[in-house]
Amino acid sequence: KVIIQCTANFNFIKGLDLIVEAAKFLKANQRLDNLLFVIVGQPEKDKEEMMKWVEDNNLSSYFRLEGIKNNVAAYLCAADIYIQPSRSEGVPLSIMEATSIGLPIIAAKVGGIPEVAVEGKNALLFEKEDYKALAEYIESLVKDSSIRTNLGNNSWRIYEEKFNVKTNVDRLIDYYKLP
Repeated sequence: KVIIQCTANFNFIKGLDLIVEAAKFLKANQRLDNLLFVIVGQPEKDKEEMMKWVEDNNLSSYFRLEGIKNNVAAYLCAADIYIQPSRSEGVPLSIMEATSIGLPIIAAKVGGIPEVAVEGKNALLFEKEDYKALAEYIESLVKDSSIRTNLGNNSWRIYEEKFNVKTNVDRLIDYYKLP
């Protein structure tokens, strides 16, 4: 199975319902069989509510809801694709974490997401609320592992260039050095 991960709280703004809608769309078009969506970050009560959505749409075998975890990196390392369908977002730490693992990103084109998830370089970006585009991007990355690999390699490069702590500390020190 291709593992598609999202790290997010169960909150309307995070767009987890759009993942369910995309999965429904893929299932209706018989393109869901080899996928597993892993969602990390929901408190137990919220996890139960989201599982009800999943069950009500007969999608249980395609979803694992992991709740709040302290070892998110382990989940990211097991994933093939990272998705972030947020309706609104700052600069998301979850996408930075996914880039540090070298994952290809599929995300909504909102807020600060395009600063980390660069269209065509390490990410495929869709307009917010467009679960059909989310589904189509998922399908395209599942079908073509070379695109997935290319976007993933670029994710890691973007992380190293923009978000690596040592690199940024060195740049900051260089900036403040006296001539």
